[in-house]
Amino acid sequence: MSLASPRAIPAQLRGEAPIALAIQKAAGMFGRWLPTAGSTSTTLTLLGVRP
Repeated sequence: MSLASPRAIPAQLRGEAPIALAIQKAAGMFGRWLPTAGSTSTTLTLLGVRP
C-alpha cells in the first residue's frame, strides 16, 4: 500500500506571463493570511461576503 504524496504549491513561481506571476503571488499571500484571519464570520465579512 502506498500513500499518495501531499499536493503542495511549489516555492518557486512558474509561468512567463506577468499576470500569471501576479496571481501566484496574490494566492500565496492569501494562503498565509486566511488561517490567521479569525473566525469564519470575521473572514467572510472581511472578504465582503453578505448573507
